[in-house]
Amino acid sequence: MKQREIKFRVWDNHQKEFLSYPCFINHLTFKEFEAFDRMFDVEQEDLCFQQYTGLKDKNNKDIYEGDIVTFRVLEGSDAIEGKGEVLFVDGMFCFKKGVWWATNDRYFMQESLEVIGNIFENPELLSS
Repeated sequence: MKQREIKFRVWDNHQKEFLSYPCFINHLTFKEFEAFDRMFDVEQEDLCFQQYTGLKDKNNKDIYEGDIVTFRVLEGSDAIEGKGEVLFVDGMFCFKKGVWWATNDRYFMQESLEVIGNIFENPELLSS
């Protein structure tokens, strides 16, 4: 069984952008992280760490927590299309659309997944 690659992306709430360089979490404190030869001291609420789901969308783009995706889910013999935010809940990744969840117990069609934005840069996508 192939293991999922563990990686993160980091949203900077102060600068309102994703960090554009690889970062490594210092396990001693969440107030510091190292990016190549630079060390930053930040408050935890300034950064939002989002984990890679291990999935790629139909365009081969990595899917992370906080992404907004379109998807199709099998509900019995029907395929239901939706759009929702990627979340990590109860040990699994899922897609939330209003009060409806697409999870491992509802079989989503991976080939239908498409990242169309994220909750930081495109929150309006969830209301449309």
